[in-house]
Amino acid sequence: MLLPRYREVAAEMSPYRQRVVYEGQPELSFYQLNGNSPLRRSKKISDGRDERRKVLEQKMPGARKIIDFDLKRVPRKHLYDAAALLWTARRVFGHAAMRLPSDAEWDDEGLRMELVL
Repeated sequence: MLLPRYREVAAEMSPYRQRVVYEGQPELSFYQLNGNSPLRRSKKISDGRDERRKVLEQKMPGARKIIDFDLKRVPRKHLYDAAALLWTARRVFGHAAMRLPSDAEWDDEGLRMELVL
C-alpha cells in the first residue's frame, strides 16, 4: 500500500535535498522522549497507546491538540506517531537532532542512509 508513495519520494529525493529533508522513525522518537529507554508495549494494544500518550503529554506541552484531534479514518496510534515525529522535527529545526548512525553510509544514488532523532 505504501510502496507507490515510497517510489514517489525516491524519485524526488537527491543528495542536495538531504540538507532539508530528513527521515525519522516514530519508535526512535519515542525512545528518546522516554529518556533513551524503549517503550515496553506495542502501539497496537491499548496499554501501548496509553504508554505513548503519557510520554507525549509529559514531554510535549500542547501534545493533546495533536493526539486528541478527530480525523476520520486515522487511527489514534498514527496521531501519536505524528506527534513524536513533530518532536523530532523541532529538534532538527533547532539543530539538536542526532543522526543515526553518526557516520552514515551512502547508497548508489549518493544519498546518506540515516535517520534523525
